[in-house]
Amino acid sequence: MGLHPFGRAQLSQIDVAENASRDPAAPGIAATLFALFLVPLWLSRGTFLVNWDSVQYALGVDSFDLAAHQPHPPGYIGYEWIGRMLAHLTGDVPTALTLMSVVSAALAPALLFVLARRMLPRSYALAAALLFGFSPLLWHYGRVALTYAPEVALSLPFVLLVHRANREGRLRDLLGAALAFALLGSVRQSAILMLAPLWPLALRPFRPRAQVGASAVLVAACLAWGIPLLRASGGTAVYVREAIDLADLAVARTAFTTASFTGVLQNVGLLGVGLVIGMHATLVLLGRARRRPGGSLGALSESDRRFILTWVIVPVLFFIFIHTGQPGYALLILPAGYLWVGSSLMQIVRHRSDAPARAIASTSPVPGAAAPSVDRRRPARLWRLVSVFSLSGAATLVLLPDVAYRIVSSEKAAQVQQRFGLRSPADLTGRRVGEVPTQSPLATAVRQYSIPHNDAYWSRLVEFVGSYPEGASVVLTATGGPIASGSFRHLGYYLPFHRVYGVGWDRTGSFGYLFRTRNRESNYSVQGMGNAAETLRLPDGVRVLIVPDADVAGLLDRSSFVTERWNVGGDASVTVARVPAGSVLELGNQGERAHIRLRRALAEDGEGPRSGGQSP
Repeated sequence: MGLHPFGRAQLSQIDVAENASRDPAAPGIAATLFALFLVPLWLSRGTFLVNWDSVQYALGVDSFDLAAHQPHPPGYIGYEWIGRMLAHLTGDVPTALTLMSVVSAALAPALLFVLARRMLPRSYALAAALLFGFSPLLWHYGRVALTYAPEVALSLPFVLLVHRANREGRLRDLLGAALAFALLGSVRQSAILMLAPLWPLALRPFRPRAQVGASAVLVAACLAWGIPLLRASGGTAVYVREAIDLADLAVARTAFTTASFTGVLQNVGLLGVGLVIGMHATLVLLGRARRRPGGSLGALSESDRRFILTWVIVPVLFFIFIHTGQPGYALLILPAGYLWVGSSLMQIVRHRSDAPARAIASTSPVPGAAAPSVDRRRPARLWRLVSVFSLSGAATLVLLPDVAYRIVSSEKAAQVQQRFGLRSPADLTGRRVGEVPTQSPLATAVRQYSIPHNDAYWSRLVEFVGSYPEGASVVLTATGGPIASGSFRHLGYYLPFHRVYGVGWDRTGSFGYLFRTRNRESNYSVQGMGNAAETLRLPDGVRVLIVPDADVAGLLDRSSFVTERWNVGGDASVTVARVPAGSVLELGNQGERAHIRLRRALAEDGEGPRSGGQSP
């Protein structure tokens, strides 16, 4: 065996990679990991779509419309295609999308084991994969209909094949990496940008002809989904316009180039929450291993450390300085964190003392380095640590979402939000918190992370609202605010025959009527958020106004409406108002104080933007 380019100290790492490629037990271990996590993930899956984006994905499976955000840009065309195929198997779209997440979350630790086996001995690769499989972040997103679990599951084959192509120089691995990269990009287009720095590493060992050919395969595979995506979106011009409009609406609020420093702080906060929850108590292992010879990354070769850095550097910078939408973004880089955990475990188990090794330095193969002291109880110590930290992950998953939701949904938390000006219903009307429903914006945002509470909430709410006849009632919902989305998308999806109207704040700072949906067809668009309407004429025959969102219920004018408040279970509170035939809602605001008033219709009344009328 020749000298490793990074020095003699890394010869054992070559042995690790070579043994991994010939390890007859690796496929069986990976398959066992997949089966171990698949069943519990499926049995504990969410029943209802978990948030606004989740509903948009489901709507896109039924009817792709990028302008109506079915789904939102950049389009997720591969995700929608797979969901459509699985829907034929499951019988409904939400279950199909959730199944995709379940399978992905079960695959992810199996694939991480195969990758980690190239960098670490088998027992430590298995330990890293098991702990990753018990990550609360992976478990949450592996049981709901969002793209984050499929993204991490599809990123790992690409990372693995790049590592193999870079180290072993096999053309089949390079071509496999190209196809895996294209498949990942079809499901979540942003991943192409995030992981692009790895592609040059895959190309490096090959001659120019092979590099050009493999890159051509990558481009062709991306065009195989890119062209249908552009066509389905209405053309390149429409696609670019919608992507820019969404970036201006969402990303501009957090990017360091267009937002204040608070936008970057929001990114750091969400990414930090994702990483801390994703790694939970295993972060302790990183600290303990720092005092071992070589530090917490000491079990990894220098080349593998550089490989991991190349893997995570662009996502980390993007998530900090451009945009992090929710903690699930951290899943893309979480496997690298668990490779770090695997190295830390190896350092802790193999080096008994926290102090830098001082003895037997002369026996080390590297001049000046210390040899580890030998502990014959290493296997038992390793699996005790894995058991403890696996239980920590399970406990965090079970306890944290429930405790966090109960805290933020309390009356006290609503009062705190009001003090900080988080646009609670009471803050918008000048009322005391106790006079309006207490499902505050922050509670709405946190509820999605507690699957039992989320399912209970939407189950009770859909059942209650659905008990009113669709011809005689309308549903007045919130489109959302800076913290959380309202129920416009959910109730429009689960109650397709009801008329559902969305009200909220437009981009000019005016409050009014924005969107409508029925039969899962809506006029939602980013452009539509530019000019809210001051009036909303209720359809003929409507006698009941149903208001499920606290943000809206708190704005109903007391002198105009006679209301009933129903606590329907699952923390859902619905306000119901009886209205006369031909009623018109007047919506507006004075500064940050919004209102909704009721008056009888006049002949000229209609519904539309402030600049002019628009018929329903």
